[in-house]
Amino acid sequence: MSTRGKPTFVSIIVPTHNRPQSLRHTLESLWELDYPDDKIEVIVLDDSSTAGDVVRDFEGTHPIRFVDLPPRYGLQRARNLGISMARGEILCFLDDDVIVQRSWLVNLLKDYGSEQVGGVGGRVASRSFDDFDRHGAKEGTIGVTGHTYLRFKSPNRMEVKFLYGCNMSYRADVLRSAGGFNEQLGDFPYGDDQEIGFRLVNRGIRLVYEPDACVIHMTAKTGGTRAPENVHAYWACRNLAYIRLAQVGGPAKITSTARGLFAIYRASLRRVLQGRTPGQVSATSLPFAVAKGFVSGTSLYLVGKNHS
Repeated sequence: MSTRGKPTFVSIIVPTHNRPQSLRHTLESLWELDYPDDKIEVIVLDDSSTAGDVVRDFEGTHPIRFVDLPPRYGLQRARNLGISMARGEILCFLDDDVIVQRSWLVNLLKDYGSEQVGGVGGRVASRSFDDFDRHGAKEGTIGVTGHTYLRFKSPNRMEVKFLYGCNMSYRADVLRSAGGFNEQLGDFPYGDDQEIGFRLVNRGIRLVYEPDACVIHMTAKTGGTRAPENVHAYWACRNLAYIRLAQVGGPAKITSTARGLFAIYRASLRRVLQGRTPGQVSATSLPFAVAKGFVSGTSLYLVGKNHS
């Protein structure tokens, strides 16, 4: 994508929380992009006071800006602050534990050749840039049975209903006109990428999955917004219930909510039984967390519906 033959100016927004080493790897991969340095800016927003030294290593030699946020500022608020600061025509959002392919940005931008496309997201590999799911016929949507397609490993380009949060981009004017990311989803980053996607598609905006715009998601074992499993289950179920009820139409509104709640409970129970969760959490607390999250998310949906 270019304006009058010139490369488009792009802002790359990277919120981070207590992951200085993986953030360094992410930034180093960005400096290897096949794209002019003077046509990008990288905005790092840190609410854990751990990224400053990493960013300072690149200041003066690379187009990077740093924001030291108050503790527990939250992912949605950080992204929205990044949107307000950004100078780019296209806004890209990355997690602080991804490695981008050199051609990532060029391939991401090519789908913006159509003015109807408001957002483009890429493939998310887990081992190498050759990591595909050859059987991935669908991505970024919810089927009528309630199944959510969110692996983002398909080799096939397609239109989708939402993008993967660790590798997504939008036109700046589209995001700003929609009000940015939904801060009602709280500090816990579950479903925020789906919510903005459904909201934009319901406004008539086209979103595209581009498999050639690839990142490796390292899935850092520390940092981020990890929480005890009962807290995780509550926020995940709260946000899932709200998003499905508010944004998904037809029979999938109910089936996807039910399937999603059960999937969250099953995954949380597995992690508790395997001892893979911060803190001491009893398995018997999980059904209450799921129920509480569902009630809270449903209430949030009903309050918003009554005020719309």
